[in-house]
Amino acid sequence: MTRRPLPFGLFILAVLALILPLTMAALTRPPSKGSSPLASTVLESRLVNGESEGKAYLRSLKPALRAQLEKDRQVLLTDDQSTGKSFAGYIRALALFKQSKARTWALIAEPVKQPTYLPRLVGAKTLDTPPNGELVQFKLKIMFVNIVLHTRHWFYPEQSRVEWALDKSYKSDISTQEGYWQLFALTPDTVVGEYGTLVDTGVAVPHSIQDYLARKDIPGALEAFRAYIDSDGKFRRPE
Repeated sequence: MTRRPLPFGLFILAVLALILPLTMAALTRPPSKGSSPLASTVLESRLVNGESEGKAYLRSLKPALRAQLEKDRQVLLTDDQSTGKSFAGYIRALALFKQSKARTWALIAEPVKQPTYLPRLVGAKTLDTPPNGELVQFKLKIMFVNIVLHTRHWFYPEQSRVEWALDKSYKSDISTQEGYWQLFALTPDTVVGEYGTLVDTGVAVPHSIQDYLARKDIPGALEAFRAYIDSDGKFRRPE
């Protein structure tokens, strides 16, 4: 018995049936990479042993670090404060925001607006908006060098958390980028934000130099984040 070839139209449908689930899987939100055990399970504040989640988080810090954060409203963590397998290789920082947690999260979860307040960013364009996040093309300028990168963001309102990573299905001018914001309500109008980032430019320089350059830029970025959030999104960086 001669086997009849599959009609071309049915062949296309069969291929789509295989490809579409894989494509949609790439756009769906992956499980969160993990957050602090004190992370909130809802966007509003919750209590931890009878106190706010933010106070519980601050109590988990070393006294000197807590004092520095309360004084300067932001602090870059040193290597000995950045322990933990889930954060290996990350540069981490803390910031205090004068805003509710729900509003802080909403402002951070608008990555396409970052060029209005963050230094070095000169452009951003949304390329994709699946239900779980947003893909943004960023353009940076560092001295006379223009850098383009494509970053996919995932939003976890149930964890008060935003994560992002370089989408390597697009051509970007750096080799690695990922990070997160984790929020803890200290009071109804004050939030502790934990920030982490990992960037590899792919340039043939020692990682120690890349680490130094990243740490040098982060304080300015944190100040811009704080100004933007404290002003309820009205702050604009100086031109």
